Amino acid sequence: MRKIIAALSVMAVLTLAGCSGGNLQRRAYIRAAAVENGRVAFAFFDDTEPVTVDTGSLAEALKEAELRCGMEIFTGYTELIVLGDCPGEQVLSGMLTDWRVSPECIVAGSRGSACDLLTGGSAELIEDSAKQAAKLGKSPHSGIITVLSGLLSEENSATLPLADNHGVCGELTIRGD
Repeated sequence: MRKIIAALSVMAVLTLAGCSGGNLQRRAYIRAAAVENGRVAFAFFDDTEPVTVDTGSLAEALKEAELRCGMEIFTGYTELIVLGDCPGEQVLSGMLTDWRVSPECIVAGSRGSACDLLTGGSAELIEDSAKQAAKLGKSPHSGIITVLSGLLSEENSATLPLADNHGVCGELTIRGD
């Protein structure tokens, strides 16, 4: 009887902590997001197809993507943000505070459409080449905290790796809002 009570107690604690198997299976984990005026694209860690939504805000984009995927989307593991034509400071601040992305989340600029670049299957390539370019000194470190610090500083600018379908292909300087 004690073993049954102990087992039920453990299951109850795990379920309340969000660790039940069903909850994990019903989530999609964002690997990368691309943002440009009016559009947001999401690439996921698993085999979930990339999703692009037309919307005015990050919160609306997330809700619409959840409807299309048919499951809850978790943003906390996001490793890459690709910025297109959009207010970078506003987007990155929202992702850091609302989405709670890692302070080491890499930010890159896009040559062409950021959403098309990301949904074309380039998330891992861009992330890896941005890390390698920073390691070799060919591109600046572009963690979200570093980029936001530059945008909020007196210089009001930050330099990002510029990406295309082949990875990092240069640098891009963006200005704060």
